[in-house]
Amino acid sequence: SSVGAAFGVALAFSVSNAARFEENCSLALVLAMDASKSMSSADFKLAFHGTAAALRSDEVQTAILAQASPVALIAFEWSGQDHQQIVHEWALLQSREDIDEFACSLETHDRSGIGQKTGLGAALAFSYDALEKGPNCGRKVIDVSSDGYNSDGMTPAEFYARNPPGDVTVNALVIGGDTNSYIW
Repeated sequence: SSVGAAFGVALAFSVSNAARFEENCSLALVLAMDASKSMSSADFKLAFHGTAAALRSDEVQTAILAQASPVALIAFEWSGQDHQQIVHEWALLQSREDIDEFACSLETHDRSGIGQKTGLGAALAFSYDALEKGPNCGRKVIDVSSDGYNSDGMTPAEFYARNPPGDVTVNALVIGGDTNSYIW
């Protein structure tokens, strides 16, 4: 799928460029996945199943497992400014079995944020908080997948005005949706 390919490229790039680990992992990656009402059931399934397929691909697994220290991964769904639900807590991916278990949790996740607006700023805040509370890795990356623009709560621009990105890389992964000229 195109989502799987985009995730695979982003993850492979992040992993291949990961700095030497500081303590116990080379990369901390947050998967912030849109579950708002603008996401059709097909797009929601595409995002979650596509990401699971990317994690199971040989190329991505090889990139993850080739690191000098593990890759840490967490996933959550988000929608309105008050809805963020952990899909899978932090996991150190040290084997193909670890990766498959994480992928399985994405495929079997039941959507809970349906019917809510799109709170991108809150999703970023939750992502940064997850990184702060998570493992201390050499690199920190957030992959935000969404099909829409902010329609609830603080915007990403407002979030960044108060919280400069620092050493965190944020990737935006677009899922389906209609074209809209409004940019965060």
